[in-house]
Formats: sequence, structure tokens, C-alpha cells
Amino acid sequence: NFFSKFHQKNSSLRFPSRLRREGIGERKMSMRTATQVLRRSLSTAQTPATPAIRVAASPLAGAPLAACPETGLTYDRKYDCELLRGATVLNEKNGFGLRIPSCDLRGAASWPEEAVSAVRAVIQDARGVLTFPNQRDLTPTEHVALAARFGDVERHMVAKGLPGCPEILEIVRERGVSIIFGEEWHSDHSFQPLPASFSFLRATAEMTPVGTNNTEFAQTEAAWAALSPAMQALLLPLDAYHSAGKAYGDGAKYGKTTPNSKEAMAQTSTMEFAVEKEDDIIADVVHPVVARHAETGRDAIFISETFTNGIVGMTAREGLELTQLIQRHVTQECFRVEVAYEPFQLTMWDNRQLIHRGLTNDNSSRRIIQRASVSAGARPRATRDFL
Repeated sequence: NFFSKFHQKNSSLRFPSRLRREGIGERKMSMRTATQVLRRSLSTAQTPATPAIRVAASPLAGAPLAACPETGLTYDRKYDCELLRGATVLNEKNGFGLRIPSCDLRGAASWPEEAVSAVRAVIQDARGVLTFPNQRDLTPTEHVALAARFGDVERHMVAKGLPGCPEILEIVRERGVSIIFGEEWHSDHSFQPLPASFSFLRATAEMTPVGTNNTEFAQTEAAWAALSPAMQALLLPLDAYHSAGKAYGDGAKYGKTTPNSKEAMAQTSTMEFAVEKEDDIIADVVHPVVARHAETGRDAIFISETFTNGIVGMTAREGLELTQLIQRHVTQECFRVEVAYEPFQLTMWDNRQLIHRGLTNDNSSRRIIQRASVSAGARPRATRDFL
């Protein structure tokens, strides 16, 4: 069967005896048996033992600086890069995320390669999230130029971009709306053959008060590392369908019971579709459930409720239940970091190791954010291919 063939092909990967006792890897697995094993495995999963980044002493009271746990150096010193001066930790409990307070992004097009490499490196140290406040004068063209230093800038395949700067997706929440664009967990553009690597989201002058309608991230590498060996062995062989239609088409056809981004766009005065009819939406693609990061070599879970539309070889119900079960693990508080938006703040994140969602707790005024993203440049590589 499926698991036996995988085991024969990958003899170095031993399925734990616990799985064999439950009938996985030796004979056909029932969904009930699999779910019982998964739940027991998740209940014994370990949370991260140490923060990704430690807090160092700061000359400024109330503003502890972030430091590399291996070297003890602040990140501007570690990478000899003034752009990173004054970096502080976003979530001190788990060390995820950095706030870079004194970096003017308008000059990104002329940064030396060493500076780009430093930002690439520090976002991995920060487990995938950087924020850059005070980008008031950053124009859409400069926003795109910043993104272009980190990959090939994409245009959204379903929604139209900003007039005059189509690489920028302007995401609008009108006052009083009840349906929100991007409200459920997802990784940007996972429905494409080449998903997004980095995203760059800038808050505009039209924002709700700081601390409302934040973006919440969940660290999928840390979540993978915390799984039991039994659970990891179960997920490694699997592939998942990712669907743009689930978010931007008739969600009911995909088993969706809550409003999707198509309905959220319909409530705005400016967001428009780049496709004329649902049949023009990009077809589903298949990606591995566990993928290896091309830059760090770390492994991550690569599914989400917004775009994952099923697990290859499973029934629709089995795939949905497995996706939900895994997502509940990934989105535990210990793996999360929440980003609050000041006007004109830019947030950069790595979709290859994070899923995210937009929170909604204040619809008293209009809110506009602008996002650019860059292609990963290659399809996600399955971790199993490296074992």
C-alpha cells in the first residue's frame, strides 16, 4: 500500500514501532485509526525549548535590543549592517520576529549586495518576520523596488493590482464590512506552481487604531520540529492540493462553509478581479505537505485552510479533517507572533516558513494596506526527497 511503498523506497526512514502497531506502514490504514494516532502524537508534541532570539541589554530604557543567541551580538554587529541597528524582538516569549526601527527602505534599489544578504539572513534568524516602521514616504514604485531585491516580483493571478503599479495588491476593508479579505490562515500564493517566498505589506495612512486588525503569523518550521516522530513519519509521504478557486471562486463547490476572499472583494469599492469568469482561475496545484526551505535547509509544514483543498489519495472528508488537525497544531500560541500596524509600517515575511491571517476586531473606519510579493523561483521541494 501507500505507506509500505514509501517505506521500501526510503529504507533509511524507519517508521516507528508505534505506527506499525497501529497498522500504519504494514497494512491499509483506516481514517479512524489514523486520526487516533495523529491526536495522540499531537498531544505529546514538544514546544520549542529556547527562544530563536534572545534579548540583550539596551542603553535605552524600555527598548531591549535583540541579540543572536549563538554569538550574543546585536544583529547590526553580527552582520556589520547599519540597516539593522536598534532591532528589537516582536515576541519575547518565543523570540519570533524583529522590529527594525531605523531603516529607510526608499533606498533599497541601491543597497549593496551585502546589505540585501544581511536582511535575507536576519529574517531567517527572526524565524520569518521583520517590521520596518516609519516608511511614510515610500512610494509604490519604491515598494516594488524593495521587493525586487529579494526575487522576481509577482502580479496577483486573480485580483487586479494598483493602477499604475500592478505589482502592488491594494487590500481594502471598507467601514462596517463583515467579510474580511485574508481572514483565514494561509501562505501567500500557495495555489501557484511557484508560490511566493517573501511578501512585503505596507500600512497606508488609512488605518484603524494601532493594535486593531493585526496580522497573526504561525511558525510552521517550529511546529514541524515539535511533532513526534510518529506524526512526522505519517506526514512525510503526503502531498496536498492547493486551490485558488477555494478562495476566489464559488467556495461552496470546494466544501467551504464560510465567506471567502471573493465575497470580501465584492464589499469594497476598488478591488477588482483580473479574471473574467471562474473558469479562468488557475487550476489546482499539488505541493508536498512537508517542504524543505531552499535557503535554510529547515523543514516546514506547507498546508493551510484557505488554499489547501485536499490530500492526494484521501477522500475529501479525510483530507479536510487531516488539514484541520494539523493546522490546530501549527497555530498553537507557542508558535505564533502577532504584528500590530502603525500607519506607514512595512512588514516583510517569509511564506515558506509561515502561515498568516488578518485579524478583525475594529470595522469602524476604512483600512487600506498594500502588498508586493516575490516568487520562490522554484516549486517547493519535499523533505522526503532529501532523506
